[in-house]
Amino acid sequence: MGRPNVGKSTLFNRLAHRRIAVVDDEPGVTRDRIYAMARPVGARFHLIDTGGVAQATEDQFAISIRDQARVAIEEADLVVHLCDARAGLHPDDRFVAGMLRQAGKPTVTVANKVDARDAEDLLPELYELGVEEVLPISAAHGLGVGDLVDKILATLPRELSDSAVQQFETEAAQPRTRAERRAAARAADEAPRPEELAPELDDAPDEVSIPDELKVAVVGRPNAGKSSLVNALLGEPRMVVSEIPGTTRDAVDTLLERDGRRFRLIDTAGLRRKRSVARKVEKLSVVVAVRAIEECHLALLVVDGYEGITEQDAKVAELAHEAGKALIIVVNKWDLVQEGARNRQEYTKRVHKELSFVSYAPVLFISAARNEGVSDVLPKVLEVARDHFTRVSTSKLNKALQRTMERHHLPAYKGRRVSLYYCTQVAVAPPTIVVAANMPEGVHFSYRRYLVNALREEFGFQGTPLRVMFKRRGKDIGRAGHTHRKRTDPRTHG
Repeated sequence: MGRPNVGKSTLFNRLAHRRIAVVDDEPGVTRDRIYAMARPVGARFHLIDTGGVAQATEDQFAISIRDQARVAIEEADLVVHLCDARAGLHPDDRFVAGMLRQAGKPTVTVANKVDARDAEDLLPELYELGVEEVLPISAAHGLGVGDLVDKILATLPRELSDSAVQQFETEAAQPRTRAERRAAARAADEAPRPEELAPELDDAPDEVSIPDELKVAVVGRPNAGKSSLVNALLGEPRMVVSEIPGTTRDAVDTLLERDGRRFRLIDTAGLRRKRSVARKVEKLSVVVAVRAIEECHLALLVVDGYEGITEQDAKVAELAHEAGKALIIVVNKWDLVQEGARNRQEYTKRVHKELSFVSYAPVLFISAARNEGVSDVLPKVLEVARDHFTRVSTSKLNKALQRTMERHHLPAYKGRRVSLYYCTQVAVAPPTIVVAANMPEGVHFSYRRYLVNALREEFGFQGTPLRVMFKRRGKDIGRAGHTHRKRTDPRTHG
């Protein structure tokens, strides 16, 4: 915690070892509470980044940020009060210190932006806050951060509940960095795989492996109601909400448990047209929002029902589709749509026509401000996630392929007959199916589309992209859909 522009988000990112919070020289960039896990050697603790707290003001943003900070204090076991040593003691520093004394939480007071050379000259003024110790650090350069971590670990409660320990161990086991995620993907790709497909022997039932924690990114244009939807799902004002577009700047994670299922809701900044994004903070927010789409399992595209589908809504939907993420289109502000136009079936047809490349995505109608229709969102998320993570047995797929070819035969290619021999699902999230053919290049795009539609009709695959690839028979088709040529023996093949 601290007043605006003292380096809270910089320290937050430093402790989390990731660029999570948007950082800029402009004061007031952070507005919502942002959570992350710090993993120093031999320990784990949660971090909460808060917006800059200022004294009483009529500014609505400042009031909302102060309310969010008070909630963070209530949740915390320890508060780090960050001050700007170079700027000296500020009235807002005294205001924050008063808030913390009133809360009665253990507090560590930290002077940021201090180099080793001038520490003694900058610290004395901050002792006027009535604290026993002020730790000098430089969050931007990492100076003194190790001492701060030691102080945090020495002050935090030693005993944790069993559920907290289990949660820490689960989160610690997840790959954090891009390099770790790549290593995990390589390990999965190198896992043992069958040397030859044998569809006639595969009578296994369908497999559904939904992750224990579903990552759901809430995306869309500015002011479509993304933060209002997150608040309505949580049943509390977790996000700062305003009629001013661009209120949310970070991708804010919130853990929600409902009926034994864990959802990690990721509220993102509104994605605007590239030519409309001028300020550095907005550019960084767009990058963070795009990264949230890439890392989520499912995206909720929130559109303004009153304004209808726009070009930017299509761009956001395309991002999710190209990334292979499951998608649900949430039409918000449905109560503002004119009575005569409030026909859900007709509106759904119009949405699917304008977003034809994601016509597989279900459409929900809500009013987040009035909490109408919000109760339908999470059940639909589970339905779509089930199809997104379903692996259909090879025998069922081949029977469906046979029926599909019997209804419509493949057209000839360069005077030769094109044959499809068998197929198998090689991946989930999104479902990826590989079809063995004698001439993959001879399968016309219209037949590919027909096959995808037939598989959707047969197995559902609601709300998820479905990727169908064609490989030449005789190549080993791996779990991830890669082809591997058989190696020749160098003793007999030069």
